[in-house]
Amino acid sequence: DITVTVLGNHPNIALTPTVFQSELPHGIATERQKRLLDGGRSGQPLDDPALAETLMGMALRFAEHCKPFDYMRVDFRQTLPDRQLFVLECNLTSNLGTHAATGIAIRNDGIAHIDLIEHLVAFSTRRQQVL
Repeated sequence: DITVTVLGNHPNIALTPTVFQSELPHGIATERQKRLLDGGRSGQPLDDPALAETLMGMALRFAEHCKPFDYMRVDFRQTLPDRQLFVLECNLTSNLGTHAATGIAIRNDGIAHIDLIEHLVAFSTRRQQVL
């Protein structure tokens, strides 16, 4: 499973994809694993520049159909060995914790967590014309 976080902006910004692996059959991740209550699941930045570029482009195109949003996560599954890509889901309120996909991606991209939160609040406020 590979996740791409997209930040709302003009234009939108795709962060480095994050790969998640679970020790459970078929790579299934449980809610307990996602909440760090059980082990057996790990995430790291995708180490395949060509695939990362493809997924980021796909996520950005997908995000154009989901407006308005401040940030979102687009989850993909790549089948092996044929390497086909499928969109699993999108989430407009994904976890911003440091252990989650967005937290892993911003660390890899050199973005401080506080800067991410500041961007989201500022963009959302402007988008909603609250200022």
